[in-house]
Amino acid sequence: MSSDKNSWTVYEGDEGTVSDKMNEPDVKVGDTIHYATSNQQGAKTYEVVLKDGKKSLKLISSYEMEMDKGYMSDDSISGGKKRNKKTKSKKNRSKRTKKSKSKKNRSKRTKK
Repeated sequence: MSSDKNSWTVYEGDEGTVSDKMNEPDVKVGDTIHYATSNQQGAKTYEVVLKDGKKSLKLISSYEMEMDKGYMSDDSISGGKKRNKKTKSKKNRSKRTKKSKSKKNRSKRTKK
């Protein structure tokens, strides 16, 4: 099963633009054209569409669009969620020990 749609890439700094690529005879309606830049904020993906009987470009993906969707939350940009450090102070350990002892004492009292 083959797809009639092709994917093309135009690199920042190369001769020609995304529009130039779209106007090439090999590029058909339904194809995608990726504009690759030296940074992720400038990268864009277009779909070639038919508008008023002529080929036109429809922006389907960009950095701004992805940010608006929430795919790039602050947590993922900074490398993940911040985690609180667990404290191992004597004060906290003694509280946990007292609670666990008191639960044991309660269960012994109710069993009698």
